[in-house]
Amino acid sequence: MKFFFSVDWGTSSLRVRFVEVHNHTYTILHEKSDNCGLSRVYQLYQAHKAEYMRRADFFLRFLRPYLWSEKLLA
Repeated sequence: MKFFFSVDWGTSSLRVRFVEVHNHTYTILHEKSDNCGLSRVYQLYQAHKAEYMRRADFFLRFLRPYLWSEKLLA
């Protein structure tokens, strides 16, 4: 078995799926989505730019909670 995250981060929404691959079959084990698309997150970045955080670090800090869940450990 193998696992991976599928991230669909569009302009208006974010969808993250935790997927299992077994015998060439894909099974979504967990899915989380909301309306924090790239456009909104970029606006947040612009508002906090005074913190001198690199853009990539800001986006990763925003995305990290979607990649970690107690459900993934069950």
